[in-house]
Amino acid sequence: MFIIGISGLIGTGKSTVCSYLVEMGADLIDADSIGHSAYKDIEIYNEIVSIFGHQILDKNQKVNREKLSDIVFNDFDSLEKLNSIVHPYIKKIILNKMNHFRNKGSKVVVLEAAILLQAGWRDLVDEVWTVTTLKDIVLDRINSRLGMDANFYELVLRSQNRYSIKQPEKYVNSEVILLNNDSKKTLRKEVSLLWQTRVLKSR
Repeated sequence: MFIIGISGLIGTGKSTVCSYLVEMGADLIDADSIGHSAYKDIEIYNEIVSIFGHQILDKNQKVNREKLSDIVFNDFDSLEKLNSIVHPYIKKIILNKMNHFRNKGSKVVVLEAAILLQAGWRDLVDEVWTVTTLKDIVLDRINSRLGMDANFYELVLRSQNRYSIKQPEKYVNSEVILLNNDSKKTLRKEVSLLWQTRVLKSR
């Protein structure tokens, strides 16, 4: 089973790349979705509330991710605390899903994880493909599609840059760098070429 890790900052087009790979026959593991579901785990829920307080809960006593983000994106120590709680859970679920796909006979699995390298999950995949985009293009995308304004994006980016490895090192640790500065049609052609030249040849 060949496992590709898709990494990159918010708005670069990771999910689009993954969707193309799924169309071509890969199975998908979405680490971000797993991370969102982590707050439903009772042990993680209790630990997060004990550290960050009931102020992060909504009226239904569920973790409000926006309130939690306001805290961790403005305080690196808080971000590290949150990651130390959530990352082991995410990794455990990722490994379970990989075993599921391996037992099912899957040939190619894609792991979408923005923090793949930062979290120390490089050993989980055979190759890392990092998706990158010009900052101005990213800002346009997140504003039109995600409704995120530039100020909040800068907070997210600053927190990721403090937490993440430096870009040159990230590129060194990636087998493929996808520059997503053009159209979706162009991106799909690039992914298709990689599928033919790297993925199919590995099987």
